[in-house]
Amino acid sequence: MRNEVNVRDFLLTVDEPEESGGGSKGPDPLSHFLVGVASCLMTQYVRLAALDRIDFQELDVPARGHLVGKLRGSFERMICDTMVTSSEREDRIKQLALKAEACYVHVTLS
Repeated sequence: MRNEVNVRDFLLTVDEPEESGGGSKGPDPLSHFLVGVASCLMTQYVRLAALDRIDFQELDVPARGHLVGKLRGSFERMICDTMVTSSEREDRIKQLALKAEACYVHVTLS
C-alpha cells in the first residue's frame, strides 16, 4: 500500500498506527491536520512580528485535538498552546497573538 502524498514538490508520508490497520510508517491524517493548524498559526506570528518589528527569540506552538467518537468522530476542540520568548512588552505580544489568530486555518475553523 502506498502511503505517500505529493504536495507540490514535497512527498509527505501518511499512515495509521498498526493497531488501526496501518503500517506505522508516518503520522496519521489527523496528526497532519493538527500540524497544519499549528504551522499556519506559527507562520502568522512570524510574518506579523516582522511587519510590526516585534522581536522574539523563540516560538513554540504544540497543538492537540480532543476527539469525540471512534467512527464518524470529530474534534470536540483543538488547542494551540502558543509560547513566545521575547524581550518585548507583554501588551505587544498579546496584540501579536490577537492578530495571528486571523490565520487562514483558524478563520476557516471558526
